Amino acid sequence: MITSLGGGLLLRLFYHFTVVLVNTNSCINPLIYAAKYREFQQGVRRLKVKMKLSKQQVQVSAIT
Repeated sequence: MITSLGGGLLLRLFYHFTVVLVNTNSCINPLIYAAKYREFQQGVRRLKVKMKLSKQQVQVSAIT
């Protein structure tokens, strides 16, 4: 089979398939964690609060 496909073609197809699989996994993992783990949800909330406070401090310092 490898020789009938030219050898390199099968390897290129496998490579592109694995690249797509890895990228899809990287995109889906945060959604799974967000839906499943309370600690992750709490960490995201804390991060959002810190970002909001940091943004407010930057705005205040820009005014003064």
